Amino acid sequence: MRLQLTILTLLLVCSCGTKKSDFDLLVANLKKLDVGYTYDQIKQDAENCYTPDKNADSIFYTPTVPILGVLPDNGEIFSVIHFEPGDDLYPILRTFDRKGRMIDEENIAYGYCAGWDCDFDKCEEGFKIIDKTTILDILTLVTTPCDSLGNKNSSLTKKEVKQRTLTVDNSGRISVFEKVE
Repeated sequence: MRLQLTILTLLLVCSCGTKKSDFDLLVANLKKLDVGYTYDQIKQDAENCYTPDKNADSIFYTPTVPILGVLPDNGEIFSVIHFEPGDDLYPILRTFDRKGRMIDEENIAYGYCAGWDCDFDKCEEGFKIIDKTTILDILTLVTTPCDSLGNKNSSLTKKEVKQRTLTVDNSGRISVFEKVE
């Protein structure tokens, strides 16, 4: 009898210790975004994104927004990319610890390509996963000023390239470095 009680107690303890948390279940449902993965902000491809469960996943994402995926595991920190609505779907990098507590959050994209004005000739934006802690976003804008009638002055055409590099440190904090060419 005592042996059976001991075995049952051990089984109960072991089964409780191996149960996945809600956050582990959320991460298990996400697409793994490998190094080299690129996303075209203009195409706005949110297909095949994970839509969080309104009950279990709402602890981590309220309101429930499409989640693109999770960056390669760096051991202690989960880096998740999701979209927030606006004029476009804007990609956001959010970091969590292993228990699912949010650490930091930062916009990936500049988002200038939504709602073009007369001045815009070309606008391209996209990001690439450089390594398991770094994302590079590049925005290319070509603009030509317009007068009040919408006529362009091609002698004033200007090309601008902006780069935003997001890096996640070992504590899950996101630093942003921007460069304009």
